[in-house]
Amino acid sequence: MKFVFVFAILMAACSEDGFIQLDPDSGTDSDSDSDGDSGADAGTDDGYIDTDCSDVDQICDTPPADHCSADQTTVIEYSGDATCTDGVCNYSTNTEVCDYKCVETETEQLPVYCMPEQCEGIVCDHSNPDLETDMDYDRCGGDSALELVEDTGYCWLTSEDELKCGYPFLETILCPNSCVEVEDGDDYCI
Repeated sequence: MKFVFVFAILMAACSEDGFIQLDPDSGTDSDSDSDGDSGADAGTDDGYIDTDCSDVDQICDTPPADHCSADQTTVIEYSGDATCTDGVCNYSTNTEVCDYKCVETETEQLPVYCMPEQCEGIVCDHSNPDLETDMDYDRCGGDSALELVEDTGYCWLTSEDELKCGYPFLETILCPNSCVEVEDGDDYCI
């Protein structure tokens, strides 16, 4: 019996659009709000806060691309967490101030990073074997899988102050027969 009574109270408190009305004039027409209009902001003063933009059919699931600040001193990364205000998505950001400078790369997995000063002028395109590691080439990932890396990489400084190039992982492909390992070069499928 208590359940039926609580259910009836909640049903009476809900508006036509399913939101619980908390303002004292909740009996007003749901197509207009307390400021008397029936335009785009109608319903926004009905006692609830639209934090997910459901009133304007806005979905906040596409953050902007990570990038460098205009003066190239800071990495700006966006998370998928967003709030919506007046139909505009506002994403959370993380920032990292760089010791030398921020660089935007051509790579998908590392689009922006803090580059050390020693890397100035270094091009990572597999053309300098002294900067490469075994992980910088396409490599076998088992008998019949080939793990591909990006053609263009980024320069980094090891903990021993050595310059190296890094190449982000791109994808894994299955070889028709097997994968052949090559020393100091790209492995390949046969």
